[in-house]
Amino acid sequence: MVVILRRHLIGLRAQIFIVAGIMKMSSIKFLMADAATALVTVALMGSIGYFGGTWIQVFKENMAKIEYIVIIVFAIFLVGWLAFKYFKTAENLK
Repeated sequence: MVVILRRHLIGLRAQIFIVAGIMKMSSIKFLMADAATALVTVALMGSIGYFGGTWIQVFKENMAKIEYIVIIVFAIFLVGWLAFKYFKTAENLK
């Protein structure tokens, strides 16, 4: 179980392999656990890469729309903030 869980932690992979050897874990048992974990990991990462690549393409296609929306929201916020400051200063001068 330790081999299965720790294989996914980047900094501990090599250490777990060494510890499994030091603790005299059987080679067959280690290879079976490592292979099962590798199958799951490869399938998961491949799926994430495939679907992530698709979403990146959609994001790139819609980037122009997103840029305009962000600019409009920023402009509305800026005008509102300037109006608030203007009216607050006008009240203080009375």
